[in-house]
Amino acid sequence: MAKLQSAIVIILLISLSGSLTGCASPGIDAERGAPGLLAEYTPRVGDVVFQSSQESPLINMIEGASGSHYSHCGIVDRRDGQWVVYEAAKQVTTTPLDRFIDRGRGAGFAVYRFRQPYQTDIPSIIENTRAYLGRPYDFRYRLDEEHIYCSELIYKAFEQTTGESLGERVRLGDLEWEPFEALINELEKGPPPLDRLIITPIDLALAEQFELVYARDFEVAR
Repeated sequence: MAKLQSAIVIILLISLSGSLTGCASPGIDAERGAPGLLAEYTPRVGDVVFQSSQESPLINMIEGASGSHYSHCGIVDRRDGQWVVYEAAKQVTTTPLDRFIDRGRGAGFAVYRFRQPYQTDIPSIIENTRAYLGRPYDFRYRLDEEHIYCSELIYKAFEQTTGESLGERVRLGDLEWEPFEALINELEKGPPPLDRLIITPIDLALAEQFELVYARDFEVAR
């Protein structure tokens, strides 16, 4: 009986400690049954975090056109003792990592890490990312310098550092854009620019320079 009571106490203590773990601390529970992934997520500078944003006409268009629930991403840094994410939302900004994760749909997320040959490039990638802070969000998804969208931010910072492309750019006309033609017309103030090249979140995630290291409540693409 004493052994049973001791076991119950241990189980309760483990459950309590798990419930007190913050999203940005080194104790995030891993998705069960995901072979090859880390059992828990300890952030590293340069990690790229993907999530599904809360549904809206714009998010529905991103996910529907790309055929994926990967609709937002940001890159992790450590600033003043705090884990943060650089992201392009209303503008390119700095967001605490735990707030970034909690804001996603169901608080699910996946983490992709640069493979070993690119680890030495991370300080320059972060520096090039920070250079875009304050730039407004690009609702037209152009690869220009004036406005920036989420996957473009990381794509450009990597390209400026290494001279390589991070993922495969795709033509708008090759995506499933037709169901969203009215919204595209509104954003463009004209017809859809079908030859425009875009780097979607899912195409960024599938870049050969990344390896998937962690997922929680998120159906991942490898």
